[in-house]
Amino acid sequence: MFDFDVRIALQFLGAIIYIVQYILVQSHRLEATHPSSLLLLGSGAGILLVSSFMGYDWGLILLNGAWVVMVTTTYTVRRVRRVEEAALADAVLVEAETHTTPAQSASETYYIPARTETAQAVSVG
Repeated sequence: MFDFDVRIALQFLGAIIYIVQYILVQSHRLEATHPSSLLLLGSGAGILLVSSFMGYDWGLILLNGAWVVMVTTTYTVRRVRRVEEAALADAVLVEAETHTTPAQSASETYYIPARTETAQAVSVG
């Protein structure tokens, strides 16, 4: 009779997730750094990491642990860049809406885009 082994089931599940992500990226249905792609990679790596810990497979622990770190780093960097781009777009929009000429106002406010989540306001005059 066949014995059910949780480790083998996890290994198949993790491998299938990896393969699905690879096929989607290679067929140009998904970008490699798209959050959905990173979710698939992270899920596959996490499942295989659990399986590796169960079997004390130190080489696979290192490999899948590295994948989890790379996926997390890529997702974080992409998220920070999106926040910065949104802040820059908001700062440009605010500057266009609030810009006045020196004849209209003795005290002008210019919005300078910052590399953070919000724009910095600089008062002149």
